Amino acid sequence: TPFYRRATFVCLTSNFEGLPMCLMEGQQYGAIPVSFDSYSGIREITCDGECGIMVPAYSLRKYAELLNRALADEELQKRMRENCYKAAERYDLECIGQEWLAMFGKLSLIMKKIAFIIVRYGENINGGAEVHCQMLAERLLPYYEVEVLTTTIRAFNHPNQDYTEGVSSWNGVTIRRF
Repeated sequence: TPFYRRATFVCLTSNFEGLPMCLMEGQQYGAIPVSFDSYSGIREITCDGECGIMVPAYSLRKYAELLNRALADEELQKRMRENCYKAAERYDLECIGQEWLAMFGKLSLIMKKIAFIIVRYGENINGGAEVHCQMLAERLLPYYEVEVLTTTIRAFNHPNQDYTEGVSSWNGVTIRRF
């Protein structure tokens, strides 16, 4: 977070993404997302350009042009930064968590078992999606049989510290590692 607090922009240069957490995390601190308009998630994140910059797909020249224009326009930055703070509220855990719980409440009438699929899961894993998965899994335990399907990866840069393959439990949640 210290980076996001100091950043004016968060520039993502990949052409293929789902819903990139780094852009949404940056918005919480007023960092304006800049990304190619080559995947559907960017339109939601930038609110169609109100709180971020969507660059025509695959155009490096346009990326540089739009970023330079935004760097020179302090009024645009101020407006987008304010919009970023508002947009980030949509993903606040209390807000989105209540929506998830309501949806699962409706599903409880027809299903009793839920499986979450995530790359990493377990103690001391602090990534965005991983933490959200953990919080949802643990909050749903009183209502459902909850399992997490995951890999043995504990840390991407330390393969010799991986979890053991198989079935285990953590905070009451069944974990199946492959």
